[in-house]
Amino acid sequence: MENQPPDKSRLADKKQVRLSKVVIRMSKEYKKVENIRDIKIAYYITVPNKDNEALIELIRNNLNFELHIVDDILESKMSHDIQAVDIFFIDHKINKNSDAGRHFCNYLRKNGYKGMIILCTRASVNEVSSYLVTTIGFDNFLPLNSNLSTLFNQIHWGILNRRRKNKSILQYDNNPEALYTIAKDGTIYDINDTALNGSRLTPKEVVNNKKKIWDIATLPTFDEHIQPLITANNTGMIFEHSSSEGDQIYQVKVNIANLPIIGLVATIFKTDISHVMFSRTMDILTNSIELLSHRDNYTAGHSSRVFHYCVRIAEKMGLSLDKNFTKGLYCAALLHDIGKIGVKDKILLKPGRLSSEEYKELFSHPTKGCNMLRRYKLFEDSIYFIKSHHERPDGKGYPDKLHGKDIPVGALIISVADSFDAMTSNRPYRKSLNFKKAVKEVKNNFGKQFDIEVASAFLSIISPNMLSNIKIASHKTLEKITREILDLLKGIK
Repeated sequence: MENQPPDKSRLADKKQVRLSKVVIRMSKEYKKVENIRDIKIAYYITVPNKDNEALIELIRNNLNFELHIVDDILESKMSHDIQAVDIFFIDHKINKNSDAGRHFCNYLRKNGYKGMIILCTRASVNEVSSYLVTTIGFDNFLPLNSNLSTLFNQIHWGILNRRRKNKSILQYDNNPEALYTIAKDGTIYDINDTALNGSRLTPKEVVNNKKKIWDIATLPTFDEHIQPLITANNTGMIFEHSSSEGDQIYQVKVNIANLPIIGLVATIFKTDISHVMFSRTMDILTNSIELLSHRDNYTAGHSSRVFHYCVRIAEKMGLSLDKNFTKGLYCAALLHDIGKIGVKDKILLKPGRLSSEEYKELFSHPTKGCNMLRRYKLFEDSIYFIKSHHERPDGKGYPDKLHGKDIPVGALIISVADSFDAMTSNRPYRKSLNFKKAVKEVKNNFGKQFDIEVASAFLSIISPNMLSNIKIASHKTLEKITREILDLLKGIK
């Protein structure tokens, strides 16, 4: 075996080129080649001649591995187990046989060789079809007139192509320079600097630590919704699904392509549709409130006024900078009575006092509203505010008779706003209280019906002028109020 490159002069004389003896054996497990430095043993299948002597010399002088030259793999016998060979270079034409290179490549692959095979050809880089080269089993090609740069580039791409076998490439439409090579379980095998997505890890650390695609690319639904789509049968197809990440909702489109050298590529179009989904869902629900107002003229305007009161109370209490809380509060304020859709007209519109059974049904509306909205992930921060907005600190509220700190703050805020608006609005069974009497009623129920901190914050800002302005604002459509909620949320980071 040659451990040192021979003198360059030996290349000129074919008779002085050593032919290594080999036998085809498959006993050893293939050693992965991750980069050019991992290549230790190479074979060049050729008959040295004036066309390839420059390439042989280039390889010997610039790559730090053993290079063995044989002229016919089917007749010669190699001194290494075939799986111990890291890379084969094969001339496209051997002993005047123009198909020898292809046949030899097929022979190696059929016998289980998993390493790299590079086709050496007289054609230039621009003249060779990568598609044809890779489809017959080669990992890349190398022009016989290659310079040092071309040599390294073509071997490097051959390594990448070999590593990508039975894997797939991901890229994002909003960052097309970011590329990920992943296995079927989501493990990242290749990643470039652009794809790190703010991670403090280097590409090498990502690969060595066997990070998953969702660790780097914020794609938690990969294994469920994307990985099963990356198959050759889906080439040319586009699939869509929605994905939730924290409080954001994304529309995810997956376009599957099968590229000649690279293989399967999944291009992921990921669009934030949180505001669109929120807006459309709110439109549907506020339309329900509007329909409810045709049964009960009080409901739509009341929901609007409660929303405006809650916005001001949250600002006074310093809670308006918490986006999740405010989104939950604002939506709950607008939708807190949506459960009344499930209450019969004869109870909802009854001008006189309700019976105990009728009160029981009316008191079910917070639970009904909570159950209606539970299916919407958008309202996961709202549903318990809605369910508990008739609870009282003294434990005499409904539906669960919660006490004090067991009641969510958002529900306590809605409770004050809801009750104050009810007191200052005409109802079928009574006339409204004037401003002073309503304020006094709130004060008289500190710690009983109303949380002291919340009620105090409310009383510190409420005024006849605010009451008048909010009543005027309540004439806006609920659709416009929904847009106000969106605008308020956009201002909170």
